[in-house]
Amino acid sequence: MAYLYESHCHTGEFGWCAKVPAAELVADYEAAGYDGVIITNHYFDRGFAAMPGNSWPELIDIYLAGYDAACRAVSRPDFQVLLGLELRFHDHMNDFLVYGVDRDFLLAHPELYRMTVSSFRPFADRHGLCFIQAHPYREGNEPVPARHLHGLEVYNGNPRHDNGNELAAASARRHGLIETASSDYHRKEDLGYGGIYFSERPRGNRELGRQILDGLISGLYIADRDDRRRLAAIA
Repeated sequence: MAYLYESHCHTGEFGWCAKVPAAELVADYEAAGYDGVIITNHYFDRGFAAMPGNSWPELIDIYLAGYDAACRAVSRPDFQVLLGLELRFHDHMNDFLVYGVDRDFLLAHPELYRMTVSSFRPFADRHGLCFIQAHPYREGNEPVPARHLHGLEVYNGNPRHDNGNELAAASARRHGLIETASSDYHRKEDLGYGGIYFSERPRGNRELGRQILDGLISGLYIADRDDRRRLAAIA
């Protein structure tokens, strides 16, 4: 059996570019037939600098408000909310999806955005994290050397960007990297255009990274953006 998860989505609680409160996001994905979502709010220096908290634990509580709200909003007993990051380092505009973190990990390892791509991969390997470059061919981003990564987001369904998905897919296959797909959900119209199939349900946030590295992803879900009937079916 395969389980469909949104691998890259954002909640309105953290502000910036997301528009939909976590509770509505969860309701949307439950209704759309997904088995779960991985909340990947933006994790970057300017975002944390703008928060009102004074200590790192206070900042993490603010950062995780959307994730916490999503967990509380679950109404289907078979629906799972997991935590990830969309990490941006201080020295470049590239974005990276990180799987395998939880609240305790983020508290114990502050300000991950002060690291670099080259220093993060060995850090990820030591701590069982999966390190994926998001939309590597989107304007303003650039692909980093494959040796620094575990995988690439080969399909990003966000309609407001030219994501270069074909280039990303070709690069992932050329370098033998893990492939992921997502809707990159920020607004209602982004619902359900991508995701990953898991061969079994993830065992939890900290286990997620190692499970993906060990082959938990069994396939990708990529929907046709021009299929208006599909949209009507899940609206």
